[in-house]
Amino acid sequence: KDYIDGRITDPMALEQAEILFRRNARFITKPVIEANKRIHEGCMARVGDTRFLIDKRFIASEIMGYEKEKGFQLSADQSKMVYAAFSEPGAVINTAGMAGAGKSTAAEVIVRILRKQGFEVIGTSISAEATKGLAKSAGLKKGESFNSAELLTRLDNGKLKLTEKTVVLFDEAGMADIFTLDRLFTHL
Repeated sequence: KDYIDGRITDPMALEQAEILFRRNARFITKPVIEANKRIHEGCMARVGDTRFLIDKRFIASEIMGYEKEKGFQLSADQSKMVYAAFSEPGAVINTAGMAGAGKSTAAEVIVRILRKQGFEVIGTSISAEATKGLAKSAGLKKGESFNSAELLTRLDNGKLKLTEKTVVLFDEAGMADIFTLDRLFTHL
């Protein structure tokens, strides 16, 4: 860190730090490190956020209503995903699973619960096609989903405002570059 920040003044120590840096650093630049730090700090600042905590009885009722309406039961993993979104303090949730595991179905239930609790939901992904798929599977309406480039443009120029009642679903977020995530987290 001292080497990256330019704080080493002793020529011998500087040379040793440069050798170690070249040996150990792999494709990392100062802007990447700074973006990563901002994202981490932003997530940690919201770790105690309680505005998304919802009574488990309400969640159970919504899951049962969804299952009755759709004519099938959520899998145990899908139900866990829905409960996880509302059971612990924090403002960032990451869901991972293989394609076809039912993440989109669980997301639809989560969107329904969020709406009933007065939240606005915006969906995004890095591609227009994936964003359309997210919108369809999660039940997002026109104007509630944008690919990440369009979403960031709208946020940057003030055409779209996030409030404390806005939730952003980022499908395939692991495919986004760190600068896209950094910009989005800055707005969030």
